Amino acid sequence: MSATVYAPSSSRSSAPTLFGRVMGLVAITVASATLGVWIARGWGGAGWFAAWLLAIGCLIGLNVANARGRIGLAVLLLLAFGLLIGVSVAATINYYAATDPTAVRQAFGATALFIAGLGSAGFGVRRDLSFLYRLAFWLLVGLLAASILLIFVRIPAAYTIWALFGLGVFGLYTVLDFNRLRRAGAGEAVPIAAGIFLDVLNVFLLFLRLFARSSWAWRSFRVAGRVDRLVRREACAHLDRPDRSGRARLEHRANRDQEHARDQQDLRSQHQDADAAQHIRWRANGRSE
Repeated sequence: MSATVYAPSSSRSSAPTLFGRVMGLVAITVASATLGVWIARGWGGAGWFAAWLLAIGCLIGLNVANARGRIGLAVLLLLAFGLLIGVSVAATINYYAATDPTAVRQAFGATALFIAGLGSAGFGVRRDLSFLYRLAFWLLVGLLAASILLIFVRIPAAYTIWALFGLGVFGLYTVLDFNRLRRAGAGEAVPIAAGIFLDVLNVFLLFLRLFARSSWAWRSFRVAGRVDRLVRREACAHLDRPDRSGRARLEHRANRDQEHARDQQDLRSQHQDADAAQHIRWRANGRSE
């Protein structure tokens, strides 16, 4: 989502002054969101959805308050918006922070570089790029439709493509928001800060998804490599050492043959003894006759 409601303002402020003010508002909104993540670190259930709905209400309210010239109320709603957004994404961020903290750090660094690079490019472009907001809006609609589709379709590569497409969409929003900041009036600081905050948040979540998936894939690859090495090691050890079961069968067969040979020898000895005894009896009978 992105803040697209603009407050008409006839008063113009110098670009550096307005830039510093907007960046300050973005910073305190990020701090509020961080506080929301910390507050909701142990929450569960449907609390995130209620916080998300309230955040949408705060986003609409800050645009209305800013349009009516109530800047103080708009800033207060901006801080509440950041806090509630932090609560709504707390479960996701805390999960990754507990299971893959490296991915969180990588996503933080990549987001800072991404926003700084594209923001500088957008702020440096002198041409008014506001006509591209319509294109960005329809790309955002397509991104949301694809995210709903991926709930029902399980294609691993599609998640990566979706995340990269999302980075493209919010990268375009980043360029447009900073380009708008170049020629905005002092009364537009709060809505622009809300829009840039949403760019930062969504880029961070998309990078987090990408780095977490790549980290999981790398860990799986490493585990598979270790398993393969163990299997190969066992196979080599199996080839190096003699087959114990085969040796046992050979020894059993040799023992059986030896026993059979001894039995045959004993049987021949018995036959010879019997023949000898019979011969002795025959001779004894012959003599007696």
